[in-house]
Amino acid sequence: MNTNSGKNVELLAFDKGYAIVEVQATGSNGCVAKEKEMIQIPSDYNLLAVNAFNPQSQDSRNNTFMPFALTIRQTPFRLIVLDPDNGGLVYETTDANNAWDGIDRRDGKLVPGNKAYIWKVVIQHPVQGEKGEYRGTIVRM
Repeated sequence: MNTNSGKNVELLAFDKGYAIVEVQATGSNGCVAKEKEMIQIPSDYNLLAVNAFNPQSQDSRNNTFMPFALTIRQTPFRLIVLDPDNGGLVYETTDANNAWDGIDRRDGKLVPGNKAYIWKVVIQHPVQGEKGEYRGTIVRM
């Protein structure tokens, strides 16, 4: 149950499909109003991660990789990026302010472009109903 005295409430929906959302509001005069609505969740939640980035871009929103949800959620995590060719650890962090800039920690060089790397995030304290591990791919453009 979420309680909010404002007009906006955030809802985390983890699985694609449909969900019934019930809202109850109590006015200053004590009157109670309830509303139920079915909403569609278009895709599985994957930490709102993009699937490509360009370290050479001048746009700060596009030149590093960090799943967006990790920047707005206050949850401990571990992010790793792996080389799909050999499984080598390319990048690792536990700090949402330390996004991957495309540098391979093994040799200190920018990773090759147009190649998909594997990312994995482990959430230390997932919320109820949330899986503790997320995975995906990120292409360095």
